[in-house]
Amino acid sequence: MNNCTGCGALLQTKDKNEIGYTTNIEKKLCERCFRIKNYGEYKVIAKDNNEFIKILEEINKTNDLCVLVIDLFNLNTNMEIFYKNIKNDVLLVLTKRDLIPKSVHDEKLINYFKNTKLNIIDTTIISSYKNYNLDELYEKINKHKKTKNVYVIGFTNAGKSTMINKIIYNYTDEQSEITTSILPSTTLNKINVKINDELNIIDTPGILIEN
Repeated sequence: MNNCTGCGALLQTKDKNEIGYTTNIEKKLCERCFRIKNYGEYKVIAKDNNEFIKILEEINKTNDLCVLVIDLFNLNTNMEIFYKNIKNDVLLVLTKRDLIPKSVHDEKLINYFKNTKLNIIDTTIISSYKNYNLDELYEKINKHKKTKNVYVIGFTNAGKSTMINKIIYNYTDEQSEITTSILPSTTLNKINVKINDELNIIDTPGILIEN
């Protein structure tokens, strides 16, 4: 059985109304991801956080590094769901730096998270769009990883998949990329991305913000 390389859903040919539908099981993308990538058509998928929390619980059973991606425009989002379910070491990544005025210093943004309940071992601020600090991020991932598996977690639309696609582009020869869109629940399951023999980056569905 194959999974869609764009959203992680299990590919199937039986029901076009269910996630993972494709006309050909040998294809890499499900029909939904294909239409998002090529036509900008987004099919709404009804999801809740319960199944995504189960993925966090599975990650919590490992000793692997977690890269927590936070959108700089959502700093006030309730982090309790991560406090409860993630005890792993956390590399905090603040995204979309290009949208914040340059007059706001990076250190001020980082200080916002100094008293968090998470086990944050390092922090960096990036812009995937501008390729800002991606080398620093890549170095920190390799520095702090416990095994070759590194999990990327965060809220929906924080920029997780866009960040991973930039890492794929910068540090591998692969042509494939994870599906991204401006709407929530684009990634539906874990997606294992092999960067090299020593590093697998595992994308996870974004936690939905209640409001």
